[in-house]
Amino acid sequence: MLDNLGVGNSGVLADPAFLLNINEERTADKENYIVFSVRPWHKIVDPVKQKQLYNFCAHFIDWVYDEFGLKTVLYTQKIAKR
Repeated sequence: MLDNLGVGNSGVLADPAFLLNINEERTADKENYIVFSVRPWHKIVDPVKQKQLYNFCAHFIDWVYDEFGLKTVLYTQKIAKR
């Protein structure tokens, strides 16, 4: 799907969520969140495809909240250039 939107050469990074301690006791006053990683992919030249990507991300975030009640945290990542 990302290829159809003009996003190429996407990389795979380690997910910091795997470092979380899931054995921690949960209480009723804690809220649930999902972390959505935002990073600058290769520039999408076609403005229609760029808008499609933004709309897809926004709809996904809305769906996650509506379906599961999860609040979204946008987390930026950038792959260091060597």
